[in-house]
Amino acid sequence: MPLTVILDNAALTPREWRFCAGQGPVWAFNPALVAEDGGGWLLAPRLVFRDQVRRIAICRLNSEFRVVKGSAVPLSDLLRLPATAACDEVNRKWFADPRLYWLAGRLFLQWNTGWHATPNAQFLQELDPATLAPAGQAQELRLQGERRTIEKNWMLFGGDPVRAVYFARGQRILRAVTAGEDRILFAGECETNWNPGVFVREYGSMRGGAPPCLHADRYYSFCHARRSCSGRDSYVAAVYTFGEEPPFAPLARPCAPLALANPWGERALNPKLAPNVGEVIYACGAAWRDGKWVVSYGINNERCAIAQLDADEVDALLGAVE
Repeated sequence: MPLTVILDNAALTPREWRFCAGQGPVWAFNPALVAEDGGGWLLAPRLVFRDQVRRIAICRLNSEFRVVKGSAVPLSDLLRLPATAACDEVNRKWFADPRLYWLAGRLFLQWNTGWHATPNAQFLQELDPATLAPAGQAQELRLQGERRTIEKNWMLFGGDPVRAVYFARGQRILRAVTAGEDRILFAGECETNWNPGVFVREYGSMRGGAPPCLHADRYYSFCHARRSCSGRDSYVAAVYTFGEEPPFAPLARPCAPLALANPWGERALNPKLAPNVGEVIYACGAAWRDGKWVVSYGINNERCAIAQLDADEVDALLGAVE
């Protein structure tokens, strides 16, 4: 089992939200992660309190993955959406699935506005690396042509131009084609029809997770798979790799889930945010440092964890694309 740190929900809660946190349970989960120079880290978790508002915070971690005291910022309170954003009031109050990126040397946050009856929206926001506050307003991510009602598994990568993994299975890659003050338009660039093997039959379809990380001349994509059984969903983390140049064809498929620790199994510590969900292991950030993989992940929609994985341990879970 890899080295694992499970973070304290109270430490992840910004001072400005402590009153809300004191009213009842705190759910802190699905944390985005990027490395900082000097050995530290930035972590952006989802937070839910008794009022059920979906929030995003951001904080600094030291080299031992502990929250730097006083560093937590109430990020979603500070985000400013473009006036042209095609989103209703729900979209302006629901901040879900944060991801952090260094794109062309600049720090960005990506999020979406959840799952509800109307089309949701996705946004990209530049952050000031010194203060962790937004720099300017957010840009909406839009797809050229027909889109799904719910868009939430785009995983950005690269930087010049920015690209996104749209689907993992039957991999489709998008490319940013135009960028304005209030939006970035993406279009399909290439698709690879590949077979991820028996993994999906046992664990479910492969979906987004951590932003792809370039290492050893290929991208490692730490993703998740969801399986439904008897009306109950469970999530496992997995990894596959794809090429660093177009068409970004998959090179290795997952053979088994990542061994990420969960001390609670399916047992919930708080009332469940999604009653039909069982065990959840959900990878949201990945980085290569000092010969090891560092993966941030959520546990059961209520806790945040970070694991250090040996390179051999990760590669042992990969098999040749069939």
